[in-house]
Amino acid sequence: MQTNPLDHECTSWMLFSEITGGPMILHKNRDSAKTDIRLIKSDDTAKIKWLGLGDDNPCMGFNEKGLACVMNSGEETPEFAPATKGRMTTPEILVQLLGNTDNTEDALKMLTGFIKNGQYTHKKRGSIFFLMDTEGGMVVELTAKHVIPVRSHGAMTIRANIWHNPGMAQYSTNKIDHAMNSLSREFQAALGLNAPLRKNGVIALEDIWATSRMRGTMETVKTEHGLCNNTTNSAATIAIDKDYPDTLSTMYVAIGPVGHTMYIPAPICLKEIPQDIADRSWSKAAFARREQHGLAFDSSVWLPPEQAVMALYRPALEKAKKAMQNHRRKTAQNILNTAFAKCCEIARKAVL
Repeated sequence: MQTNPLDHECTSWMLFSEITGGPMILHKNRDSAKTDIRLIKSDDTAKIKWLGLGDDNPCMGFNEKGLACVMNSGEETPEFAPATKGRMTTPEILVQLLGNTDNTEDALKMLTGFIKNGQYTHKKRGSIFFLMDTEGGMVVELTAKHVIPVRSHGAMTIRANIWHNPGMAQYSTNKIDHAMNSLSREFQAALGLNAPLRKNGVIALEDIWATSRMRGTMETVKTEHGLCNNTTNSAATIAIDKDYPDTLSTMYVAIGPVGHTMYIPAPICLKEIPQDIADRSWSKAAFARREQHGLAFDSSVWLPPEQAVMALYRPALEKAKKAMQNHRRKTAQNILNTAFAKCCEIARKAVL
């Protein structure tokens, strides 16, 4: 199977409150050759505190104001910009958006400014930025010269690596195999998410994780590049709490290939990242499993520890919410940080 060299050849989706039962959710399955995945926290100099998942810089993340952002690679285009001095990669742009903007409109203004000022680079492709806050979501498709945003009003929006926004087709030189690859993953994501929605009326976190681990593709596509494939190196489900985004919003992260590791919750108020996550030990263990077992590995082994983690974290979220309602923010923060530490203890026994 051909491996795409780009850093974020991915599949992402936005799910809105009417189908989640509460939070605004932004999910990303990342496909990349990178194998040094870690949880990343903003430093003390950041104007706005944020939390992300990636390697050197995050490819997915959220901040204390309730803004979440992830990005996918877009289509091949003649309107690309080579990596030269003064130009930022998309993960570097993500850090700027999370650290300096409060909402999707402000993030769009900053992103558009980077394009106008010639500060963007992404090899020979454009990009797709997903912006979400407590009020709604936006899909921003762009080249190195043009930015076309569309605000998402539907309950569900899915993108792989092809452009759908009106006006973007004229900038594409995409090949049929790239288009079919993306269509296959978009179809698979819709299939996985719609099944529990039709059955239960809502999409739970566990439904998202099961979808993220789906393998294989449409029969007409001669590839194994499904949602969970040989290049899927991590994933995050960002749940934005609409009432208390600065404390209760949580990013559920798979630190490594999603079929070869489990999801754990990381609250936006996280005070400290454990050393074995920061030094990539969790990531290394997950990649070692993929190297040994390949895609044939039975990912259902992660269901019991994930159930144990969520049995601990969901009540902690409710307890923290009551503390916030009583204006006890520090208490809520302590509740969630304690719950995170306990979740890591459970997960550590499973993933290391």
